[in-house]
Amino acid sequence: MMPRFKAGDRVLVDARDHEGHCRTPMYLRGKTGQVRKLIGIYKNPEELAYYKDAEEQPLYDVVFEWKEVWGEDSQDELAADIYEHWLQPIGE
Repeated sequence: MMPRFKAGDRVLVDARDHEGHCRTPMYLRGKTGQVRKLIGIYKNPEELAYYKDAEEQPLYDVVFEWKEVWGEDSQDELAADIYEHWLQPIGE
C-alpha cells in the first residue's frame, strides 16, 4: 500500500461514529491537522482486536494546533498517531 499523505499535508480527521476498538481519539474527530511524518505501515489494530485478517494501513504522526482541538489560545500543539483510513485530505 502506498501512503496517501506526506509531511506537510493538511488533513481532516473523520468524525464518523465507530463502535468497538478504535485508536482515534474522540476529541480529534472532525479536527484539522498537519501530517508531520509517516511512521510506517502496520496492520489495522481495529481489525486485529477482533482477530480479523487485518489490512495494512499507513500510520501518520499528525500535529494539531491547540486552539483547533481545545478552543483556547495557546502556542502549544497536540500530536497523535492516526491511521490513514481516519484521514481525509484538505484542499484536493
